Amino acid sequence: MRLIGTLPDEKQAQIFCAFLTREGIANHFESTKDPDTSKVEYLIWIENEDEIEEALQHFTLFQQEPQNEKFSKIVLPPLKLPGSIDKAWKIQNLPRTPRSSFFLTYFLVWLCVLMFIWDTNKEEKVFKEKGLLSLEIGRTSLQRNLLFDYPHAFEEMEKVIEEYSIKSMDELSQMSKEVQDGFHAAQEIPYWKGVYEDIVKWKSFDRNVLKQTPLFEKISKGEYWRFFTPVVLHSDFLHILFNMAWLWIIGKQMELRLGKLRMAIMMVIIAFISNLAQYFLGGPFFIGISGVVCGMVGFIWIRQKAAPWEGYPLPKEATYFLFVFIGAMLGLQIVLFSLEFFSIMNLSLQIANTAHIVGALTGMLLAKIPFFSVK
Repeated sequence: MRLIGTLPDEKQAQIFCAFLTREGIANHFESTKDPDTSKVEYLIWIENEDEIEEALQHFTLFQQEPQNEKFSKIVLPPLKLPGSIDKAWKIQNLPRTPRSSFFLTYFLVWLCVLMFIWDTNKEEKVFKEKGLLSLEIGRTSLQRNLLFDYPHAFEEMEKVIEEYSIKSMDELSQMSKEVQDGFHAAQEIPYWKGVYEDIVKWKSFDRNVLKQTPLFEKISKGEYWRFFTPVVLHSDFLHILFNMAWLWIIGKQMELRLGKLRMAIMMVIIAFISNLAQYFLGGPFFIGISGVVCGMVGFIWIRQKAAPWEGYPLPKEATYFLFVFIGAMLGLQIVLFSLEFFSIMNLSLQIANTAHIVGALTGMLLAKIPFFSVK
């Protein structure tokens, strides 16, 4: 038995199921209520696997043309007394989904929110006590430990800032030549900035410098959690609000269908691949779970096409909105890259587009793996 879709109206469900019954396709529908919105929807079930493809064709037509004469001529059967409902008209009020079913989604949302509050407080403290330069170079202790990497060059610059209590570049310029030389020497320590910068500066690109640039400085020392932990950090209120809204909606849909373990495995894979791609292209200073969110949306988009009976209710408009947003950011990035490449203007878009695109593509690929289908 497979779910082929949902309808918002009981009469529509009755008409469509009556049509299927007339076509000889065994079916029934059930009513279900969303535990959060209390919105009632009607699930259309097909009982025989070999009739699913034909039923899907009819369902697609019904959604597009509910007034089509194929359906408008359907006469609904008379109401029967309770207890005598025919199998083809089985209606069931499904129990409310227990909140424990969404433990992983709730945990991730609260983890990201708490990390954001904690890190924001730390940023304010560092800014007040040490100044903007220390915040930009040394960052917070949370960021130093959870970013994809924290290069040795920044550790050395932070030592100079700490030792001489330097709060800004203006203060640094007023220091002795020895102090300035020490800071600039730390700045010259090579660290991975991503191939994007090398491509932009192709005229002055030195391959020898690239060979001397260390990769995975902290990860190579055993800090393997850094492959994943950038996803729990967020830069500002709008950043975390946007990501948590998507995670709240999509996470519950996926956790209900895949379960906690398979959803967790998927998110770990998407985080690993998207973070790695972002690091190689743009360096270590990126944060946010949006790459994973894009992967989850990409996954659902493919599953809705390949297996609509799994019943992912994410509206197509929401999917298109996110993809259009990513596309717009990509287009803007290409424009800015062109301006930098031809030395017209030096502007940078502080959005991890690589993580978004690679995350979405990874999610689409995972949607093709049977392990992640609804059992």
